[in-house]
Amino acid sequence: MRRLLLTTIALLFAGFVKIYAQQEPQFTHYMFDKLEYNPAAAGIDDHYVNITGLIHNQWGSFHDPEGASAPVTQNLAIDGSIYPNGHHIGLGFNFLNDREGFINTTGFMASGDYHFSPGFGGDLSVGLNVGMLDKAVNPKWNTPDPTDPYLPGTSSNSGLDAGLGLYYSALKYYVGISALHLPASTLNFATPYNGNQTSNAQYTVDRTYFITGGYYYDIPSKPDLQLQPSFLLKQDAATTSFGVSCLLMWKQLLWGGINYRTERITALAIMGGINLTPNLKVGGSYDIATSAPTAFGGTYEFFFNYRFQVHIPVEVPVWDRSPRFL
Repeated sequence: MRRLLLTTIALLFAGFVKIYAQQEPQFTHYMFDKLEYNPAAAGIDDHYVNITGLIHNQWGSFHDPEGASAPVTQNLAIDGSIYPNGHHIGLGFNFLNDREGFINTTGFMASGDYHFSPGFGGDLSVGLNVGMLDKAVNPKWNTPDPTDPYLPGTSSNSGLDAGLGLYYSALKYYVGISALHLPASTLNFATPYNGNQTSNAQYTVDRTYFITGGYYYDIPSKPDLQLQPSFLLKQDAATTSFGVSCLLMWKQLLWGGINYRTERITALAIMGGINLTPNLKVGGSYDIATSAPTAFGGTYEFFFNYRFQVHIPVEVPVWDRSPRFL
């Protein structure tokens, strides 16, 4: 087990020798969708299947005369657990759709992890994900120079995607570390156009690294209240982004809080949500950039999480007591 952990940690940080450009979207409700950033988070809510959806609309008042879109991102994650021979294995699936300007990004990722439970007093898991990432140019895009050799010659291209992660959770806290887009695939748009000319456009899917953590603090004088601080650190070639949040939960029913994110554009968000049932929660946030471009307006984000149990009936053997077989 120790050798497996050391090997995984070495692979996670091997890519820090060479890093590239920023591409990974960041959600305000990262604390409710850990699978998006860490494949080892699959199945952490054991005995339940979780379905989590996120919609992120950035810069609500942005309008471009040519029809370019402000960043709009949707994410859907499904995860659960299986227990072959008593071993805890988490399985998950993640779908991402991101539109920014005239570029659309679609990703499909399947995740799997192994839980060492109990491990070091809590639940320790090692996971990986594998899938595909596709980049497409919106056909509405018009360019003033169609002979530019660095414009895409095709409308889309796709490549292999994969990541690794470690995740540890205890009763009062959790922490995770992960590395996504490890293949660093280059999507080649170099196809002939306009006779004998060839497009030289390429897109490199850059490695991105995450560290996340959170704590559940029960206020001694207010037993109905619980503070839930958390953070998400993201590192890629372009920037280091750090988001920190603090939610105040009332009776595990209602919550509200704030999120502050630093990147090229810093933003402050107000968050709130409710557990409509013991298995269904919904929430939303609104953030305003505290640095330029403030003129583009605020950002809306909505999320939901629904969980359910799958009961597999166990067939009880029936013994034939016929004297013929005695």
